[in-house]
Amino acid sequence: MNFGKKQKRMKNRIWPENTTVIGLSGNIASGKSTVSKILTRYGFYHIDADQINREIYENNSFFKEQAIKLFQTTDRKIISKIVFNSKEKRFQLEQLVHPLIYKESLKKIKEISQKKGHHFIVYEAALLYETGRYKEMDYFWLVETEEEHQIKRFIKRNQGTKEEATRIIEAQVPITQKRKYADRIFINNGSMEELVQQIETAVKELTQI
Repeated sequence: MNFGKKQKRMKNRIWPENTTVIGLSGNIASGKSTVSKILTRYGFYHIDADQINREIYENNSFFKEQAIKLFQTTDRKIISKIVFNSKEKRFQLEQLVHPLIYKESLKKIKEISQKKGHHFIVYEAALLYETGRYKEMDYFWLVETEEEHQIKRFIKRNQGTKEEATRIIEAQVPITQKRKYADRIFINNGSMEELVQQIETAVKELTQI
């Protein structure tokens, strides 16, 4: 791990010292949720930005009001199609929803930090790099996989097509651009046992600091 990056980020940390937050990211169908699930076996708390996003679509009245004004709908799938084809609309959505997601995420982190003892939290967010929030994390971890694996996982998970997967992959910030800012990279091209071994090594190093 690059401990220098961690020390630099900790100067502006916004949660108590008894809490360590690991920002986990990666491009579509790279295995972020799998890594998060494994980390919970080691006692990590898991905060999923995508789950918070879904809850905002369903329950946040302010978001619904603004979504109607911007997109004439609150349906997540319809909005996703709109913003995928329009940079302007995507920017408007990001300006609306990202602050709401982060506000709720910080609330969850605060709730965990109020418990006794030291807490490790994995904060899973696909756009952690794009939003610049990775700078606020104690650590920034990435999950990386080859494109062929991304496509296969996308098709299986989303019942989508190869063309859809390729379009989404090409629209995302290349993982190569994110690597240089990561404190650790999990390579998810092999077996589950190989992935678990990488995670186990990371956890041991982290908890020995």
